[in-house]
Amino acid sequence: MKKIKKVIKGIIPKPISAYISKRNELTILKKMVKQWIKRFMLYGFGGGLNTEGFIQLEAQIIKAYHSIEKGLAHTEIRLPFGKTAANNLSQLLIKYNLKLYSKKEFCYTTAISVLKQYFKVHDDANVNIDDIKIKFKELDLSTESNLGGTDIYNKDAIYSSIKKDFKVFSNSRRSVREFSDKKVDTDDIMAAIDLARNTPSACNRQGWIVRLIEDKTKMDIISDNQNGNTSFGDKLDKYLVITSNLEAFARPRERFQPFIDGGMYAMNLLYSLHYYGIATVPLSASLSLIQEKTIRNKLDIGDSEYIIMFIGLGNYADTFKVPKSSRKQANVKIL
Repeated sequence: MKKIKKVIKGIIPKPISAYISKRNELTILKKMVKQWIKRFMLYGFGGGLNTEGFIQLEAQIIKAYHSIEKGLAHTEIRLPFGKTAANNLSQLLIKYNLKLYSKKEFCYTTAISVLKQYFKVHDDANVNIDDIKIKFKELDLSTESNLGGTDIYNKDAIYSSIKKDFKVFSNSRRSVREFSDKKVDTDDIMAAIDLARNTPSACNRQGWIVRLIEDKTKMDIISDNQNGNTSFGDKLDKYLVITSNLEAFARPRERFQPFIDGGMYAMNLLYSLHYYGIATVPLSASLSLIQEKTIRNKLDIGDSEYIIMFIGLGNYADTFKVPKSSRKQANVKIL
């Protein structure tokens, strides 16, 4: 069979052979994209066909309570807050109980812990949220856990941790949403970008691009179109925008490689920024078509680039709160 293919390849002119090869790869790519859409619609909880399996419910519960955690982490909390997220969380926890899933699971105990802090903040300020509390009357809130809520840090402790071993260094990196008024030194940012060059990539192609956004008008474009910075976008000193250039990739089997390489670079850059003492908050680039078009046009992002992530930058305040953002145990399968 291989000999026959070799003979046919030798007979067919190279331009025609190249055309056939490209057509075949396009067909393969279409099949792969169709397969991905089918999987996503079958298993994803956002409009998917199955939304109440354990993993789907767990993800929705974590998403809902983390939204409340982020609100609790503000220095000045405008009460009442988070009613939409709290209502959504009550419905999810009721569904969870109806499915008879364990109340000892991480997502459930952490959700209850966050709720207790949420109620306490309002009670301490004498702000009535009985309309929210009544939604949870059927739930057992007696579970004791400190997994949810907020932690308080100070910048001196952060700076001290930066120079220690990797375990301490890694655990000290937190997503920060409260900053000092001091400007971030551009030289430090450039040094962090340079350090992050050591990120591995497919065949060392390094297809990522970084944009440092300092112009206030352009920063406002990001803040107005990115979905996760509502309460703190105006406090950021600068933005970084990470993209992955499709021109560095080939073949249908590499369809996800821009995201893999770009994501690895983004995490390494976060660590590099942390090493240089810069406070950061990674921000999702899950944009609507209109949001993406606006950002592309205003920031001159080419059509060949995928937007991977935004990173908000600032300097640490003397003390600041962050969501606990507790992590699940690692899901490890040994085969």
